[in-house]
Amino acid sequence: MERIHSIFILIRGSKREKVSGIPELASLADEAKELDKVYIPTRYPNGIPFGILAEFYTRKNGEDCIRWAGRIIEAVQKILPIT
Repeated sequence: MERIHSIFILIRGSKREKVSGIPELASLADEAKELDKVYIPTRYPNGIPFGILAEFYTRKNGEDCIRWAGRIIEAVQKILPIT
């Protein structure tokens, strides 16, 4: 099985990727899409074809991403069994 790095695909699922999805997290699909949009460009120095990342992302972008990720983490913690 191929690794999936898309939070959106992990939540929604994909027949093509053979991922069943997580229905309990479906309400967070929009947040997952937003996080997926920043995954590659912010991870690699050449993720933006010109300029520097600081010119493309603001403090608000970062704060939004932290909030969205927090919501997803909290939801996952609620559905995972504690061992």
